[in-house]
Formats: sequence, C-alpha cells, structure tokens
Amino acid sequence: MRNPHEATAALEIASRTPLENLLPTFAKWSAWVAPDGDLEDAIDAMGEHLGETEGGYRFFQTLAILYWRLGDRELSIEYFHRCLRPASGLSAEIQQTEAEYATYDYDHISIHRDTVAAFMEFAPEWLAQCSGGTLIDAACGSGLAAPALKPYAGTLIGIDISSTMATRAQASGLYDQVIEADMVTTLTAKPASADIIVCMGAAYYLADLAPFMTACATALRPGGLLLFSDYSAPDHMGTGITFGGTRRYCRSKAHLRALAAHAGLSEAGLGSGIAFASPSLYWAFRRTG
Repeated sequence: MRNPHEATAALEIASRTPLENLLPTFAKWSAWVAPDGDLEDAIDAMGEHLGETEGGYRFFQTLAILYWRLGDRELSIEYFHRCLRPASGLSAEIQQTEAEYATYDYDHISIHRDTVAAFMEFAPEWLAQCSGGTLIDAACGSGLAAPALKPYAGTLIGIDISSTMATRAQASGLYDQVIEADMVTTLTAKPASADIIVCMGAAYYLADLAPFMTACATALRPGGLLLFSDYSAPDHMGTGITFGGTRRYCRSKAHLRALAAHAGLSEAGLGSGIAFASPSLYWAFRRTG
C-alpha cells in the first residue's frame, strides 16, 4: 500500500487538474496507488489506515470532489458519506466566533463565491415563481448572495446573527432591511410575511433542523417557497457530522423530508451542487395550506 498521506497529497493535486486533463491524470494516480488494478481495495485500505482523522477526511472529501468533477455524482456522494460519523447524542450547534468573522475576508475567497454561483444554478426556477415578493435571505452573511437575489425581490430582507456580517450586508446597499438576530427566532416572529426564504450554506450549523423548518413554515405565506442547501447523510445514519475540516451536520433525504412534512412543507424540487468544496443537496419546499 502506498503511503496514505502521500497518496492524499497527490490526489489533491490531481483533483485541481483542468477538466479536459482530469480523467487521464486520475488514471495515472489510480495506477500508482493500485498497481494491481484494484482501486476500490486500495482506497478501502487507505481509508482504514487513516481512520476518522483529519487525514481520512481530506482523503475522502478529495475523492468526492474528484468524482463529482468527473460526472459520477452517485460515487461522489458515497465517498462524502465516508467523511461522516453518526451525530447521535450531539446537541450543540457549530459556531464561529465574532472575532473569526471580523478577520475573515469572506467575499474575496473563491470557495464562497463558487458556493453562491453553484446554488444560483438551481435557484432561479423557483425564485422566478415568487418574483417581486418579499424575499428573506436567512443567514445572509456579508450579503454575498444579494446581487443574485435582488432582481427577484420586491423587498429583500437579510438576517444574520453576527454583527460583523450584518454590518457588511447593510453596507452593500442591496437589502431593504438587515436584521442582526438569530434566524429561527426572527422567522418565528414574522408569521406569513415572506413569499420566499433562501438559506444557503448555513443549515449545516444546526444539529436539529426541525426548529428551522418550523420557523420557515411560520414565516412563509401559503404557497411560499423555502430554498436551502444541506449536506446529505446515508439513510441509515439519519443525521451525521463530518469528522474533519469544518464540522458540518448532514442529514439523510428521508430524515429531512420527514422534518419538512412535520413542519407543513411539501417538497417542490431537489438539486445538487458543490457547497464549500463538498457535494451538497439543494432543496425546494412549498408551504402547504
């Protein structure tokens, strides 16, 4: 077996290869790590050696991105699932400190711009259905998505718990209102006030997504839409959490659909893309009643 850390480093380099050269580059890596031709066994052996460590996370996350770029979405998500452990017994929300936000040049880091761009490949079909209404950008951050959302909104409202991010969003001049507060609390206090709620790249902070789903159902007018991104977990896991990198809560499709149904939301659409360098699901739910 090749040294797993060397193999991971080589894989990370290969994963950044231009798309037109990606397949032959990956083939060379595969031949190097599995000279006997059994790539799956070689990957399993390296994964077992690395275990639930930062190195193991990097290895499987990179495989997930590489297979996504090669067009094998199913295998990509399968490898991402190997970055997770069950989240049972965990209740604390993942948090970043205000100091981190204050020193983080959020808008000029490509991974954030790419995440918004990928989500906006999915969202316009649904945004157009509520064009000209009240749109809430929940966990709006610095307002990076506002230029893409503004054309669909008669009124654009941003919510973020971070004072640093809320100030940046307000300074963009694109929001009609920015509220510095917890999004679940704020949405609960605004019954039947929104035509559409968008939340990209924030649901993974929440160990339990039920209060968020219920709050969105409360804030939406009948027929209103909720669009958000969330990472997937295998069906048997229900809710998982990544064991490396930025900690992310992830939910199985079945579990998330059950949460939505309980909140009074019906599934309208499902897409996928890359969010913060990991395969992500994009959900569209409509408020019933």
